[in-house]
Amino acid sequence: MNATMRATAAIVLAIPFLYSPVIAEVTEPGEPGFGIELVPTRLSNPIPGDSIEVIVRVGCPRETRGLVHLSLPPGVSILAGSLDREVHPSNRSNDPRDSNYLISLRISAPGVYPVRAALKVESGDPGVWDEFEGVLELTASRDSICWRNFRPLRWERVERSQRFRYGGMHMVAIDGPQDIIPGRIDHDAEVLSKTTGTCRTCDASMVPRNVWLVVTVGVDGRVRWIEPRWGVGLEVSDALWDAATSAVKRWRFRPASAAGVPVANWLKVSVPVEGRSK
Repeated sequence: MNATMRATAAIVLAIPFLYSPVIAEVTEPGEPGFGIELVPTRLSNPIPGDSIEVIVRVGCPRETRGLVHLSLPPGVSILAGSLDREVHPSNRSNDPRDSNYLISLRISAPGVYPVRAALKVESGDPGVWDEFEGVLELTASRDSICWRNFRPLRWERVERSQRFRYGGMHMVAIDGPQDIIPGRIDHDAEVLSKTTGTCRTCDASMVPRNVWLVVTVGVDGRVRWIEPRWGVGLEVSDALWDAATSAVKRWRFRPASAAGVPVANWLKVSVPVEGRSK
């Protein structure tokens, strides 16, 4: 890799951070406004045994702290800095801002080395927190070391015993950590069969009516979670809401897929609701 290529690679590495959700304004419930990124800075031609300086960049809009953990594969060692660090990335934090810092790594031999970076963002409530994880892939030959752009793997939130994936526009209920980001969804979930809801306490002025819901469709094609009411949902009466949510739980779906593999994902559906039979 010549000097021009190395300089270009460094510029390319810096660009994703400028537009990254690490510092993005959040406009939808499923958009994350936090994250971490690893950016190698050395422009000379490193080889195995040399030190590689890496900037750790952290972003979070809330007044809170973040816990950073870096995982190094065998063959990569840390020369300076720390694999674990508490940071205060928010501009609104009462603590000194601490969002960028340097570490120094060394690769011992040729090979491919994924360096994973994890961030836990506390909320102030011990039962609620956010998680992010990404990977920087370093590739070493006998006479050079190169790298790919830092790649985000997952943005997630834990609320009590339920884990959610940030799914773009909406949250997605999941069973455990998943290395899936919204852009990797190949196909959205599809409705295969549905039933109509019945509202036995609704008067004639309320039904028939369609009620919009946002649901998580699991890998088994069943509804796993229904997003709480917000926006247009607030205009729906409790009786209509209960009828629609009871009906959609009986619907069956073809699950969404990522790289051809079924995955849980959100879907917005319109549920018809009728009144009681006369």
